[in-house]
Amino acid sequence: MKRTLFILFALLLSLGATAQTDQQAKATLDKISASLQKSAITTDFSIIYENAQTNEKEKKAGKLKLKGNKFTLSTEELELFFDGKTQWTLMKGLDEVTISEPTKEEMLQLNPILMINEFSKTHHVQFDADAEKDKQNYLLNLFPKENKFDHFKVAIVVQKETKQVKKISIKYKNGTSTTFESSNFNSAAKLTDTDFTFDSKKYPNIEINDLR
Repeated sequence: MKRTLFILFALLLSLGATAQTDQQAKATLDKISASLQKSAITTDFSIIYENAQTNEKEKKAGKLKLKGNKFTLSTEELELFFDGKTQWTLMKGLDEVTISEPTKEEMLQLNPILMINEFSKTHHVQFDADAEKDKQNYLLNLFPKENKFDHFKVAIVVQKETKQVKKISIKYKNGTSTTFESSNFNSAAKLTDTDFTFDSKKYPNIEINDLR
């Protein structure tokens, strides 16, 4: 069984290594990315973590607000605000907020629009084999150009008319995967800068942990 998994994994890696960019697919992804970065977006989301070897599966849901590189993320456990430079992480139930200045890599993990924009530069982009059959969605596959990434494939589904990012699935070399799915997508939301900053006045007794 382990040998079968190893052969399959090696095959997937070789497919990623030999992938070439489809210029039409890349142009489509770049157009989608540019459009989304100009929009103010609100969406419900779920993130699904899976481990194929252990059959483990975990799902978390929340709400997301996006505007350029700014975003607010809310789940049952926490609220996260990012104004383009500073990040506030509020742990619900602990009366504690942590202030930090996250790295570019950390931002890519939390903001799907930034992730798409960055991956369009660092990955080969191709239409999925079933792309022509799907009249409602763009189906795109991305393969890393270099081996430095810990994943070997990214699959993106975008609704053609609304440019809604319906799904981003990342498959990792260690046999795990992470899937982002969105619903109730609104790309014409009315958002202001205050939506992306933490208002300490609402939490007068909160403990502040400043890591900057």
